[in-house]
Amino acid sequence: MGTSFCYFCKLQSFIAWADCLTFIYPIWWTGMPAIMKGYIDRVFSYGFAYSYQGGVQMGLLKGKKTIVVNTHGKSKKEYGALGMDKALSLTSDTGVYSYCGLEMIQHFFFDQADRATPETIQAWKNGITELYQSQFLPTRVVEGH
Repeated sequence: MGTSFCYFCKLQSFIAWADCLTFIYPIWWTGMPAIMKGYIDRVFSYGFAYSYQGGVQMGLLKGKKTIVVNTHGKSKKEYGALGMDKALSLTSDTGVYSYCGLEMIQHFFFDQADRATPETIQAWKNGITELYQSQFLPTRVVEGH
């Protein structure tokens, strides 16, 4: 228990230090992979990521932002028709990240990832790059403007 506990404390210290957390993982069987779920279960623990005060749940990671990048095999159209797009957002964005107080900046769903073309992959990279540049790079002030 001691070594594992120290390891998870170290992971929590990284989260405590960070201003923004980025999670990148595939969607398997309509959810996050078991290793990601295990990470959340162990690291986003009671007393670190959330608590209850007077019977009311409190997210303890307030002031931190998060970005999620998911890949999956189905098309956006298929996921939308099944309602899976909303279900995935509800279970992870609301049920995990917001529950712990994180501010959800963006949740990317990259569909048909198993057959993505180089152009599609470049478009995904561009979208991520643009988001990070707009969120985290200082805006240059040009004299006279």
